[in-house]
Amino acid sequence: MTVWLWLFVSLLGLLTACSDSGSEPANTFSRSRTELIRVAGSEDVYPLADILARQFERNTPGYRVVLSPPTLSRGGIAEAALGTADIGLVSRPLKPEEDRGNTTFLHLAQDIVVFATHPGVGVRNLSRQQLVDIYAGRIVNWKEVGGPDAAITVLDLGDHVSLKMILRQQLFGTALVVTSSAVILNRTQDVLVSLNAIEHSIGYLSLGNATLEETEPNVLQVDGVTPTLNNLQHGRYTFVRPFGLLIGSSPSRSATLFVKFLTGEQARRHMELNGFLPITMDLTVGVLPEQGLLAQQERYGPLMEYLGQKLRLPLVPKLELLPSYAAAIEAFKNGRIDAAFVGSLPFALARAQAGIEPLVRPEKDGVSTYRGLIVVRKDSGITDWRGLKGKSFAFVDKSTTAGYIFPLLYFRRHGITRPEDYLGSTVYTGSHDLVFTKVYRGELDAGAAKDLILTELARSSPNLAEELRVLDSSPPMPNNVFVLASKRKSACFDCHSMVPPVSKSGSSNVPRDPDELKRVLTQAFLSLPESPEGRQVLEALGADRFVETTLDDLQPVNQLLRDAGFDPRNYQP
Repeated sequence: MTVWLWLFVSLLGLLTACSDSGSEPANTFSRSRTELIRVAGSEDVYPLADILARQFERNTPGYRVVLSPPTLSRGGIAEAALGTADIGLVSRPLKPEEDRGNTTFLHLAQDIVVFATHPGVGVRNLSRQQLVDIYAGRIVNWKEVGGPDAAITVLDLGDHVSLKMILRQQLFGTALVVTSSAVILNRTQDVLVSLNAIEHSIGYLSLGNATLEETEPNVLQVDGVTPTLNNLQHGRYTFVRPFGLLIGSSPSRSATLFVKFLTGEQARRHMELNGFLPITMDLTVGVLPEQGLLAQQERYGPLMEYLGQKLRLPLVPKLELLPSYAAAIEAFKNGRIDAAFVGSLPFALARAQAGIEPLVRPEKDGVSTYRGLIVVRKDSGITDWRGLKGKSFAFVDKSTTAGYIFPLLYFRRHGITRPEDYLGSTVYTGSHDLVFTKVYRGELDAGAAKDLILTELARSSPNLAEELRVLDSSPPMPNNVFVLASKRKSACFDCHSMVPPVSKSGSSNVPRDPDELKRVLTQAFLSLPESPEGRQVLEALGADRFVETTLDDLQPVNQLLRDAGFDPRNYQP
């Protein structure tokens, strides 16, 4: 699950951007009339939607949620697209032909799909294959699966019903022909009634809706797994369908206020209490190979765990260890990562080519920048660029300032435009630590890498730093900036866009940065020194604290690129 849908809700937080005056609070209204929010669509979502709507009305005087006569998911899709409903309710994924670009789907919750029997059957567990065989008519008597000697009455739904569609995808398959003796029901609500009324019956239904009806069908385990929220969360139980909202291209102010409530903490609590799993979005954070992948996991893992516990948002931070610096830029371009810790050159390239926003960077002993170093062994006899002729040289990667751009500029300043011809051989180590260790061991004559990594290595191997000579160092560059993708997909349509309305005078008093995620993440980083848990995170990162970072901090990197003859807009590592 990506973070972009969650961002939609976050950006709705500044609803004052939708009013001309921008002065009316979002949740305190003194109105002469009630504003209506029109909701239509899947009957299966209505019981949950009704509970949430009534709670919203209690919290927000002046608004009333009107649920139109229930239909199917396709009805909610059509009405949201046409604008005859503010919100469409759907209980299945959208088909490709239904996603026409004029609506946005917001995944609200997961609904557990369960198999259940009449209370008198006595069977507690069936395998997936047994369920298929029962619906195919290959198993016809309960005694075949450990129950009483009685014919099985199969309750089924039409193929147009979302529950049946989901089970076609997740269990039955499209080729399964359901037994001709099955009782075909048109409404999922009829299944629960029929299970209680028809002896020896089996059917499938929504666990959440059964909970809301305050009934207790004989819910079956599947392959020994009980359908619970915990088992669903941990992937042990897999029959599930989405409950979602479809928002039109120009949502009203009242509709966005309701959607914001639906994705808030109170609504999520109501969902869980009634057997539905609220959706949390993933914040995928990329980490680059400054050091080995295992070392990076140990370094950044505690931070991900801390953010997951402290953000108090429907958001799950996840770490993705990227194989190369170029991979980070490509991952931003294709939306595979939402954020990353990047060095100065990936920062410049990702900003120019993929669109990113800087938030913070680590600081240690008052230093939040780094320098590129060109190093040799002290006993090598090499004292300047002349001694490098014909020698072996280690670069890190073509996407790093310290380990590639800076040494190129170093050679260029001495009239060497093709270092590969001047040097004896060149290698790319892929990480900064390998440059220093290979030069120290004498495996390579010289190399270029980041000074902060040398400092870290020296803590465990003091001799390493003592045996190396620095031939030159770069200007200071911002170190390991935490950045967010700026081109995030959100449903801030029209009046809910990030650009506030402009008054007739041409000015606006509405803030231009309604990005709640950016604000919350920045605060989480800046407050790390304030708690024991946060200080443990900083210790793992080798930092004392984080400091805010702006695009102005990128200027030294851009200057270095220009001096080396590169344009970040079209530079390809």
